[in-house]
Amino acid sequence: MCSLIRSLGIVGLSLVLVECSTKPATEGQCSLDCSQAIIGSTEFKIKSTGMTPSFKCAAPGDFGTPVTLQFRVIREIKLSESKTAERTVPYISVAPNVIGVMTNAGVPAENLEADSSGRAYNGIITPRSQWCSDSCGVITIAVKPVCLAKVDNPVSVQVQSGGLFSEIAKIDITGAQ
Repeated sequence: MCSLIRSLGIVGLSLVLVECSTKPATEGQCSLDCSQAIIGSTEFKIKSTGMTPSFKCAAPGDFGTPVTLQFRVIREIKLSESKTAERTVPYISVAPNVIGVMTNAGVPAENLEADSSGRAYNGIITPRSQWCSDSCGVITIAVKPVCLAKVDNPVSVQVQSGGLFSEIAKIDITGAQ
């Protein structure tokens, strides 16, 4: 009986951790510290939060406010033969990939300098020191697209950790008329 109670306690604790890591009970409970972040395993998945922001430009040029997108790093856990649960994974390092016309206004200098692979990260406002999942398994990336004259500028953002790639998050930007 005690082992059953211990097992139920562990399952209960696991369910509490899943709930806590998905949506903290107290705002600001999640913390970000990428100093010990590791590359993600192919056992994990990186999912977009599913939001597709849409904007209509009033005038061509600088977009103004950065657009923030979030992703979750998850691992599926098998609870029984027919049930699985998702557990978010903290402190996984990532690199963002952005396709679209971006501005460098407000972009940290470190993002504009080429890294060891020769890549620069134009238009990404989030400093490199914050490119990981937080203690709740959430990755937050802010980008700054450009408003074009009479042309739409769809922007796609994807994050990767080693060989692990996220779903693509899209930002729909209608050009200034």
